[in-house]
Amino acid sequence: DKLWIEIHILELIRKHAIPTTCCVIMTTSMAPQYESIALMSASIASVVCQSSILGGLLAGWIVAWSLDSVLHRCLIWNIPATMTSLLLAGGVGMVTGVLISPLIPYTQLITEWIRWGVH
Repeated sequence: DKLWIEIHILELIRKHAIPTTCCVIMTTSMAPQYESIALMSASIASVVCQSSILGGLLAGWIVAWSLDSVLHRCLIWNIPATMTSLLLAGGVGMVTGVLISPLIPYTQLITEWIRWGVH
């Protein structure tokens, strides 16, 4: 019974926690000026990155790059600050997740090859 619990905890960490951590670290290291907005957006984008560290890194990179672009557009279009915050914190992560979701099976495969090569 204890072994079963340990196996499932390790599986949850490998499937969800590690890709999310990679995504958040990538985003916050590339766009530290956005602080909590970057954390929220990266967390949302990482939902689709199951078992894929590379997918998490890709999502984090796209989120960090997109935050500047979306903020710039919001300023140009005179979008109110509250809506801009919602777009940055939720919209960027959601759109990033939708856009990279078709790539995740491939990044999962590459991640597994790297894991297999390391072990």
